[in-house]
This record gives sequence, structure tokens and C-alpha cells, in this order.
Amino acid sequence: SSAIYYVEVMNHDLTYHTSEGDFTVRGKLSAVEQELPGEAFFRCSTSYLVNLQHVTQVEGELVRVGGGDVRISRGRKKALMASLKIYVVDYALNEAAYPVEIGASGSGGGGAGVCRGGGSA
Repeated sequence: SSAIYYVEVMNHDLTYHTSEGDFTVRGKLSAVEQELPGEAFFRCSTSYLVNLQHVTQVEGELVRVGGGDVRISRGRKKALMASLKIYVVDYALNEAAYPVEIGASGSGGGGAGVCRGGGSA
């Protein structure tokens, strides 16, 4: 089965960015949001729904997820960071799937970084 990294909508076309490639179908992001588990997915803007399991960095207005960059709505950044923290503590660490750190990025831009260890650079 393929992992969903994030879902993006443009003109009623939903693009699922997955570990197996990108797939596009017609639909509404709000319907997808209701179908996917709320504790693992976060709506970071009107156009993007990200899988928190695959977020590797948050810096400024961008979320790095599945190798791609997704823009965060200014008003949703604090909620994203709170959801990431809850996800990491309640789900990822309890399953000991991989080590995770949440901390300030070194950019000085006021963004927070999320880094997963154990991967190759």
C-alpha cells in the first residue's frame, strides 16, 4: 500500500502525493479531510492536507512533507505546530517508529523545525 504524503486541491482536482507517485481525481478536500484520520492529517491551508507522519521540517511559511514543500496559512501555523506536537508525543513516539525532535530552526526566522533522525541525508 502507498503512503499519502499530502493531498492538494486545485480547481476541484485532488492530487494525492504518495510514495507510489501522484494521483489526481475530482473531488473536494473537505470530503477527503473527513475520510482520513484526523489525528494523523492536518489542513494547513485551503489547498493542502498533510500527513503529519511525513512532515520533516517546518520553517517560515513552508512545511516539508514527502520531499515536497507545502505552504502553511499564516493563521494555521500555531495549530499545525500544536498538532505536530500531539502527533509526535501520542502516536509516533508511543509506536517507537523513529526518533523525532521538535525545536527551533537555526534560521532565526521564527519558524520551528521538525527533524526525524535515522534517515540518510
